[in-house]
Amino acid sequence: MIKPNTNFQVDVTPNQVNSFNDNGYLSIDRITTDEEIEWLKQIYNKLFQERVGEEKGQYFDLGGPRAHTGREVLPQVLGPESQFPELRETIFFKNAHTLAAKLLKVNKDNVNGGGHMILKPAKFGAETPWHQDEAYWNPSELPHRLSI
Repeated sequence: MIKPNTNFQVDVTPNQVNSFNDNGYLSIDRITTDEEIEWLKQIYNKLFQERVGEEKGQYFDLGGPRAHTGREVLPQVLGPESQFPELRETIFFKNAHTLAAKLLKVNKDNVNGGGHMILKPAKFGAETPWHQDEAYWNPSELPHRLSI
């Protein structure tokens, strides 16, 4: 897999920062390029086809018991960047990191966190109720983190 070599930067306006502060979320139209999305799909497909990280507990089904033998409902991979470190060099990651720092009003060096990928094909699996991912981590341990 050859990573695309393009430059695409996004930013937020003061109004968007205010909206984030008022509502707890912000919708961004675009965070990377079509070319990079095609490259990311290759990694995404490999992670789920090969159940990468299963032996380390990084691959599991959010919709059912871990390590079951039936069809998964909502498989997830935690920390895909541990298997593919090049994910940290993507346009997506760099833009997400920049946006998180601006929205949280901290220096980029203080933004922490890792990724997760969920396989949710159209018209398959359990409905996912509205939630905020912060409920799944300890803010005192990870104070400067957003889901993007």
